[in-house]
Amino acid sequence: MLKPAFITTAAVGAVVLMSATSASAHNYMTALRAPANYMHDMEARVAHGCLAEDVVEVRVKIPDGVFRVTPMNTRDWEVEAEMRNVDPPVAGDGGRSITSTVDTIIWKNPAKGIPFNRLEGFKFRAKLPNEPGRVLFWQMVNICADSRDPYTDLPEQALDIKDSEFGEKFEAFMGSTAHPAPYTVLYEAEMPQYPWEWSAEHMKNIGMTVTPSEQTAEAK
Repeated sequence: MLKPAFITTAAVGAVVLMSATSASAHNYMTALRAPANYMHDMEARVAHGCLAEDVVEVRVKIPDGVFRVTPMNTRDWEVEAEMRNVDPPVAGDGGRSITSTVDTIIWKNPAKGIPFNRLEGFKFRAKLPNEPGRVLFWQMVNICADSRDPYTDLPEQALDIKDSEFGEKFEAFMGSTAHPAPYTVLYEAEMPQYPWEWSAEHMKNIGMTVTPSEQTAEAK
């Protein structure tokens, strides 16, 4: 039986490989892997226009459990955010409750649309869930003057890289649809994101502190 750590590493490798082979044909996230529970800069890529039409609007739906979403300002597109209620509320930073969050980011009315043979990135920042192993799916829709190019299909069951059959299930999903939603695999970070969250053990592990006893041993 494979050890869970080996399964996880192999599964993530399979995800990255499959994404690399399909990125030229589909919308995708530049962060194929991201640390769970981090504020993270994300970028959704539109790989091409709608055949003969330019993309003039892009929609990205934010997965459940992703909060504090802030789109990056752009001078070429108008940016809007549709909100949804969080019920029941969840705890946020500083003891404040989160009662609403961004549901969908919309980029529209560009100075120039995205043609078929060009790609463009759409950036935002978000607090990712503290769920290592979860696969986040970011449903996207490219809108052109007279057509739509959706990348919204989801697996029938949630995917988790701790599942020993993850690779097979993910491959089966990717092969079953021409419009898979872009994804990001969450992994467990080695340490918290911010310095004020670091313990003495965290700092020791990254070589930022040396105890007096260790200094004495090194001198000898």
